[in-house]
Amino acid sequence: MLVVGISAEVRAHRGSTKYLRVEQLDQRVRLEADIEAVDVAVGIGVGERTPIRDILSRRSAIARWIVEGIQIRSGKARCDPRVDSITEQAPSSTRLVPILRTIVWYECESSSRTVLLDRTVFNQDPQHQAIVRLAFAGDAHPHILRAGRQQVALASPPSGWQKFVLFLVEGAAHFASGYDHVLFLLSLLLLAGFVVRARGRRAAGKQMVVLVTAFTLGHSVTLTLSALDVVRLPAQPVEAAIAASIMVVAVYNAFVSPTREAKLSLGWAFGMTASFGLVHGLGFSAVLGELGLPADQRIISLLAFNVGIELGQLGFVVICLAPIAWLAGRAWYAAAVRGASWGIGTVALYWFVERVGVI
Repeated sequence: MLVVGISAEVRAHRGSTKYLRVEQLDQRVRLEADIEAVDVAVGIGVGERTPIRDILSRRSAIARWIVEGIQIRSGKARCDPRVDSITEQAPSSTRLVPILRTIVWYECESSSRTVLLDRTVFNQDPQHQAIVRLAFAGDAHPHILRAGRQQVALASPPSGWQKFVLFLVEGAAHFASGYDHVLFLLSLLLLAGFVVRARGRRAAGKQMVVLVTAFTLGHSVTLTLSALDVVRLPAQPVEAAIAASIMVVAVYNAFVSPTREAKLSLGWAFGMTASFGLVHGLGFSAVLGELGLPADQRIISLLAFNVGIELGQLGFVVICLAPIAWLAGRAWYAAAVRGASWGIGTVALYWFVERVGVI
């Protein structure tokens, strides 16, 4: 029960996501807001387990919550909102939970200095994020809103440099907030401790460079193919496969002989890690798909996102490798790795069961 509770808490920390598509037409602004039904339920003051048909029966409360929480301003003046429709969007291969779509028109006194301010959900979920796609000249330019940074200007599309930085930061942020990817890399780092004991820190560092490179090559292939629509798989089996990859490495760690691991062929380890990287790349691509690659900078944005992931990985390795190397010198390190691996494997098992829809 404790492990299940911990697993659920880890999942909750990832936060929910809403999707806002905004288009300014002179002094009118059209907003299309896709928000998880459970977030709407909590926002209007009903239980999070309320059936969606009962949530939809409170359309006036939903409309009031939306227009009070998502405002368009022109200068200091607030634009006048009118809710056009509120409809249910069924779960899809990329969005696995029920979504409520609200379309709102805003009438502004002026078309200059318009900004969007979003106050919905953030107070009930500090890890919540809003993906805002601003429509300009037939293309949609992404922005990310998070707690404390909940406003975006609508006046002009972002520059090429701003897009590059956005995708770079989001790549690193996704790795840091994606606990499944972090646990997978941590499992590889735990194995490096055995190499430290047998052959020293330099050999362990070399092994981690090889494994991180293998993981990067693997996820870069599927991330690129998926982002360019060459390969596209439903989110649910991909997420379940990611959880399964963590279980495999955790079980291996729990039963591995420290002496055997220290002599493990780097070629075999490279191939195994690269294979799992292929699976994780499909998970990374789901986030990239939510952001949407700008039509005028598809390759550059894809590269920036991938580099961001790599920087996040390397930062995590740098932070963790020295403490693990120190712990590896303790007599109880092998027992600690087994215990930690059983814990990681149990969390991964919970995720796997959840993602295949059993619970």
